[in-house]
Amino acid sequence: MITIKNLRKLGFKNLKQINNNIMMSCPFHEDKNPSFGINVDTGSWNCFSCGRKGRDIKSLSKELNMPELEKYFSYHSYSDLSNYVKNKLGNKKQENLTNGFSYLIDYYKSNYTHEYLNSRGITLDIAEKFNIGYDRENNALTFPAYTYDNKFLGFTYRYLEGNFRYKHEFNKSVTLYGSQFLTKYDIILVEGNIDVLKAYSLGFKNVVGLMGTKINETQINLLKKFGERIIIALDDDFNKKANWGRIATKRIVKQLMNQFGTRLYIGEYKKGKKDFGDLNNKDDFKIIDYITWRLNNIER
Repeated sequence: MITIKNLRKLGFKNLKQINNNIMMSCPFHEDKNPSFGINVDTGSWNCFSCGRKGRDIKSLSKELNMPELEKYFSYHSYSDLSNYVKNKLGNKKQENLTNGFSYLIDYYKSNYTHEYLNSRGITLDIAEKFNIGYDRENNALTFPAYTYDNKFLGFTYRYLEGNFRYKHEFNKSVTLYGSQFLTKYDIILVEGNIDVLKAYSLGFKNVVGLMGTKINETQINLLKKFGERIIIALDDDFNKKANWGRIATKRIVKQLMNQFGTRLYIGEYKKGKKDFGDLNNKDDFKIIDYITWRLNNIER
């Protein structure tokens, strides 16, 4: 999309929008006043001072030797860009997706709106670290998902209105959200993408999300590869008749007990808090060993 924000990122100066035209200093000559304009609908451009002009963004991209201008801004919607990338990739192997879809990741990031995540206490640097973007057409945040060795898998969409909250456009069972940042250390295991982002914003590291409440062998092997201690910190749905987070914790503990034994711990939230998204500081979260947790919770 042709926007002031995106053009500024590419180095254009003195930008302002007048109706359907974005005016700026001409890139072809010394120009203190914004005499160069681009039509945001058609991509046509011209300078009222030096007379240079063209019919579309492609011609401007070629004249300025700026291929990223065409790649990022000659598409009228994210779906146009997505289809372009998919057609370009064809039947190439999975490992090529990261490079191919970097255009789409950057497109979403260029539209990023931080208001929702800011209201959840997630910092801008963490949103940048995880390549969080925004899908304007569907009013959804976009979360790129990767393997532990940083191969791109697809997007999770977090819709900001309506009842349908999350959509995963990849096989989420092959990874843990945030696994590309794992190092050999204690691992905190949470449920959702927002939990991971909030935990990092509070200063925690090595946090990964199940993107649900189930765990499989592939994900367990990831924990074995990097985890010195495993801290299970699923949601504490205290306000529901059936506490699915606690039920899931018991189930996952059984799956991990043989693998980790005394290296298995439980994360507990301050009373009245149900997950990392609710926390205000690191002190709202404590780590206890499994046996103590079992004695306190087995009958609950």
